[in-house]
Amino acid sequence: LVNNWSIVPVETKGNVVFRSSPKGKEYIEANNLTFVSYLGEGTDGWAMYKYNFEFPKPTTHELVIMGTTDIHAHIMPYDYMADAVDQKFGLAKVYTLVQQLRAKHNNTLLVDNGDIIQGSILGYIEAVVDRQDKNSIIEAMNMMGYDAGTIGNHEYNFGLPLLDSLVEASNFPWLSANTYNVSDDKHRYEPYVILDRMVDGKPIKIGVIGFVPPQVMIWDKMHLNGNIYVNEIVDSAKKYVPEMKAKGADVIVVTAHSGFDLSENASE
Repeated sequence: LVNNWSIVPVETKGNVVFRSSPKGKEYIEANNLTFVSYLGEGTDGWAMYKYNFEFPKPTTHELVIMGTTDIHAHIMPYDYMADAVDQKFGLAKVYTLVQQLRAKHNNTLLVDNGDIIQGSILGYIEAVVDRQDKNSIIEAMNMMGYDAGTIGNHEYNFGLPLLDSLVEASNFPWLSANTYNVSDDKHRYEPYVILDRMVDGKPIKIGVIGFVPPQVMIWDKMHLNGNIYVNEIVDSAKKYVPEMKAKGADVIVVTAHSGFDLSENASE
């Protein structure tokens, strides 16, 4: 009897019954089997049995990814050029939403997609007119608890020395997987980061990778030429995403400071 029963996993929503020797009942009881039930003997000398399928229900976990982009050095909801309140602006307003989402959801991630240090009078003054030991934008981002930032094209507008100092002052990594030093062919900034998080009591690795548009080599040629070079975004993604997976990333978040491609083969 033992040699006649071959039990293999079968995924099904239906009931699976089979005929076998009545001695199977004794075998089930003797071996305390729970995955097979004895249904009774038939009139033809055989007994009927049923598989007991108890597949665990799949579990789902929630991770809320919060992202900002093109803040352009606006902290307060105020347009200094117009000298008037403008509710469209500001990290202060963003932080209100961030706090609300963090209070509502246990598992959150906050990332920036680039172009955050340049674009307002405050950004210009702190970068060009009166540089201080601390930069207001970076201080605000540190206070808000960003998990990662992405180098956008406008991050280069004030030159590499300032950008490098702001990256150094940040409590989070700045990412750019397609930016390299001309001098040694090494990444100018971290290509990606893998964050260890506990999601609903279970450890999970979240990979975040950033990209800057290669056209920045034209737009900020005066700052970048001879110092860095930028590779294509898709080629860089094909190189580093598998590397992130090999390092155990369960989830990968791509922050590409680029526009939308609406062509038919965009997904490729």
